[in-house]
Amino acid sequence: MGKTSLGRGMCYVQRVREIQRIEHYEIAAYGTVCEYAGSMGHDEVLTLLQLTMRDEQTADATLTTLAETGINAMAGAEMDG
Repeated sequence: MGKTSLGRGMCYVQRVREIQRIEHYEIAAYGTVCEYAGSMGHDEVLTLLQLTMRDEQTADATLTTLAETGINAMAGAEMDG
């Protein structure tokens, strides 16, 4: 079987997918430790963790916007032809 070459758009799609997978993992982890900090009454730690989690959520939203406003269409155009 021959090697298949991916176009630039598909490479971007794959990168965004992998980075978002990591972001989702981080968001879940921060959500868990936020619950721990809150249940233990560590309000300062909780505030810092929540800020960090919001940063991760913002990064995820930015990646989604990039995908929806160009990268996915670029990859689709490559697939079409």
